[in-house]
This record gives sequence, structure tokens and C-alpha cells, in this order.
Amino acid sequence: MEEFIMDPEPAEFAKRPLYAYRQATKFTGIQAILGCTITAKRVHLIDLAIKSGSHWTTFMQVVADRDECPLEHLKISAVGRSKKMMEDVGRRLSAFAAETLANVSFCFRTVVSDLKNLKTDLFDVEADEVVAFYSDTILWTMLAWPNELESTMEVIRSLNPCIMVVIEPVANTNLPNFIDSLDESLAYFSAVADCFDVHHKGVAISGGFYIQKIIRSMKTYHGEETVPRHGNLKVWRDLFARFHMAETELSHSSLCQASLLFELPKFRGLCTFELDRKWLVISWKGTPIISASAWKFQ
Repeated sequence: MEEFIMDPEPAEFAKRPLYAYRQATKFTGIQAILGCTITAKRVHLIDLAIKSGSHWTTFMQVVADRDECPLEHLKISAVGRSKKMMEDVGRRLSAFAAETLANVSFCFRTVVSDLKNLKTDLFDVEADEVVAFYSDTILWTMLAWPNELESTMEVIRSLNPCIMVVIEPVANTNLPNFIDSLDESLAYFSAVADCFDVHHKGVAISGGFYIQKIIRSMKTYHGEETVPRHGNLKVWRDLFARFHMAETELSHSSLCQASLLFELPKFRGLCTFELDRKWLVISWKGTPIISASAWKFQ
């Protein structure tokens, strides 16, 4: 899966096709960070699960054309367990930055660590940097270990970010009753697998990755054994409320972009979205599958 999501050449880095719902969540998240850092001259982006990193090329392209309050310095810190993969992403982003960001110093750092072992001093945040966090489908892996998740959130809060973007699946598979959890898992993964069928040729690899999750979810014993499971919006709202975090408005342009994307003939009537308060929720044939939200510490 990690090999599939990587692109071999910097020139093609920003052009990689994504599933429609992933295009919408990534664009929405980046727009939220752009809006929050519009006057910042030195920006530090912390990505808790960077994957291919191609979403940051969108950020670079926008700030490259910013006439008012031009950006002077951009730092990206990637968190993950594979140093090699993150270094490959760093080389691609550095090459893209060299082509795109004139008169802007660029720095890419790797933080090789599990989320549960994060420490404030791993990020080398400078006093004049505006910090923004981007968390893409990674926090759910810690829901079964609330103490470790809260420790991670404490580290995030200590770095005083101007915003935290959270993209997470929408499925409450962390239910105490096995049958209820199984029904929720089947509904969610069936919708995701069906969504793959109308997308690009990566369906075989990506589908296999998610089918593995289906099998694991169906076979996992509900008892003393603890395994990662998804949560719904209430789970996340309850967690973030404990850290005095407030939902922030998503940009009108990002919502318009999602609307236009889902009106394409290929997706019309299949992929839809709605706002749950200030939270973007994307559904496939009526089944919620993923969400995007932006948060600020109060």
C-alpha cells in the first residue's frame, strides 16, 4: 500500500488522481490551513500521517501566488514509523518546492515515532513559527487506548497550533456488542469497497488493503483483547471537548469544490456531502464514509 501511494517523479507528484471523496477531504483540510496562516510569514506544518504528501503541493502552489504577506519560510514535519518512506516524500516535496516557491526557504523534517511516544521537543518549533497540524485517518488507530490518545493530544496542544485539521472515517465500530459492531463494520466497508469500483485502476491494491480491515474487524474477539476501531462524530467531539477545542467554519470555496466534484456524471447521486454543524461528512450511496473538520484550541 505504501508503494502504491507513492509517485516516482516530482513532475507528476501533484497530478496523482485520488478518489473523489479523498480529493474533497484533502482540499477542504488544506483550505482550512491556508485560511488560518494567510498572514504568517513563517509556517510550520506538522503532518501526523503524511502518506504520499502530495496534498502539500496544493498548499505550496497557493502560497507561491500570495502577493500580500508573502511567505518567507515553510517547514513540514512528518510523523511516522518508516524513515525511508518519509525521506522519499521529503525529497519529492523539496524538489517541488524548488520548482514552485521562489524566495521561500523550505525545510522538511522527519519525526520517526509512534503517535503514543510523541514528545514536544521532537518538533523543533521556533518561536516565530505559526504551527498547524494535519491529521489524516490516523487518530482512530488510538481510540482503543484512550490514555495514549490523550497523551498525544496533550503534546499537540503544547505546541500551540493555530488550527488542527482532522480527517477520519465515519463508522462506530467500537461498540460493546459484537453484532452491532459487525453490522456497522459491514455497512462501512461495503460502501468503501463499492466506491472503489467506480474509481481508477488502483482498485485492486486499495481494495485488498481495505478488505483486510474487513476480515480483521469481523474476526476480532470482543472481550479483553483491545484492537483499533473507528469512531463516529460524537466520539471525536467528546474527545476534543475535553481539550477545550472548538470546531471552526470550513471555507465556502472548499465546499463549492466538493459540490462541483460530486456533480460529475461519474459520481452524481452516488457521492454526496452534508455539514453536521461545522463538520463535513461525505457519504457513498447514503452511507457516511469519511469526515473532515477543523479545530482550534481555546
